[in-house]
Amino acid sequence: MQAPRRHLPLGLLRWLLKLPGVAAYFGTSPESLNVIQTERFDMHQSRELESRYQLKHPDTQTTLENTAHFVRRELRVFTLCKNAMSAI
Repeated sequence: MQAPRRHLPLGLLRWLLKLPGVAAYFGTSPESLNVIQTERFDMHQSRELESRYQLKHPDTQTTLENTAHFVRRELRVFTLCKNAMSAI
């Protein structure tokens, strides 16, 4: 998966999602954009702490892949259980 190369300002995206049918087409709502933060955070203290205690951040790609595998596996189990319960 490649990182996005283009973006829309959040205000424009929020406005677009309020147009009839757009939110349903994309399967999201303007309210869901409230969780996106565009601010940059000062990481100086975090990096000092990492250095002092020799902490390492996990590899982001590996972490996201592991999370995706876990969710996919759990959804399969959930679907199997749901189908089994509906057959009863």
